[in-house]
Amino acid sequence: MSAASKNAEKVRKLALAIPDAVEGTSCNNATFAVRGKNFLFLGCKEETYDLRIRLSDSLTEAEELAKDGPGKISVGAHGWTHIVLAHTEALPQTVLKRWISESFAMLVPQSAAKKNTTKTVKKKATKKKSAKKTVAIKRAVKSKGKKTAKKKP
Repeated sequence: MSAASKNAEKVRKLALAIPDAVEGTSCNNATFAVRGKNFLFLGCKEETYDLRIRLSDSLTEAEELAKDGPGKISVGAHGWTHIVLAHTEALPQTVLKRWISESFAMLVPQSAAKKNTTKTVKKKATKKKSAKKTVAIKRAVKSKGKKTAKKKP
């Protein structure tokens, strides 16, 4: 990312403020993800910086800003919104923060992640208990077999 863009750095800081967010790269863009799910792509060129986020509730607002707001905003398939701004331009901080949070919420649903974690832990615990029971049964069968063998001669 170009050091010339303080506004792009603000976007980066907002994305990393989300709990468990990590920064990566893809196709020469910075990516921001939680649990492997990208919710923001940020790129910098010599004259502009651009971000891609996914919106649902704010799509109408994005389309309105596309007409009158700074830079170029285009709404694509499935709510993916591409915003291109000059390094001297920025979206209002409150709008940017809300849109990044919305993209995060759409792509990394909190309740689903918690449910998946709980199910995985329960399954692992059940497997361990089953394995312990199986081992205990095998040992009991072996020990009974040895006792029986001693009694026969």
